[in-house]
Amino acid sequence: MLDRDFVGIKKEQEFIDIALKRKAELEANFIKFRDKFSDIKMLESLKFG
Repeated sequence: MLDRDFVGIKKEQEFIDIALKRKAELEANFIKFRDKFSDIKMLESLKFG
């Protein structure tokens, strides 16, 4: 029984690590998108300004 609990804790930590890695990837993608969007807005303002 103790061995099973340990495996569960280990799996939970693995899940947390994967979730944190995914969160970091999503934040990085959001920053890239935001930068591209601001570049597009700047180009639009120069074009039609």
